[in-house]
Amino acid sequence: MSDDERRCVWRPDQPCPWRPVGRDAEIVRLVALGKTDYAIGKELALSPYTVTHNIGRLCRMLGIGGGDPGSAARRVQLAAWAGQHGLCGTPEP
Repeated sequence: MSDDERRCVWRPDQPCPWRPVGRDAEIVRLVALGKTDYAIGKELALSPYTVTHNIGRLCRMLGIGGGDPGSAARRVQLAAWAGQHGLCGTPEP
């Protein structure tokens, strides 16, 4: 499924029909915890460039725009989305 087919424009007053799973959920959680791309990459055994790319892809899917994929504004919006959807805590076993 392409990114455009899974696109979800997030609105605070509406639930998002798409929820990241697996590695995507981990990346969202770690961004919400304030980790850098380098720290996320080290924890998940990915390059920082792959992490930046995945953050950009996730932001596009959620309709989060503004700036380049690694911009602070996008990271803050992604963290806010994660908080709204309960993805900031510890991962489920």
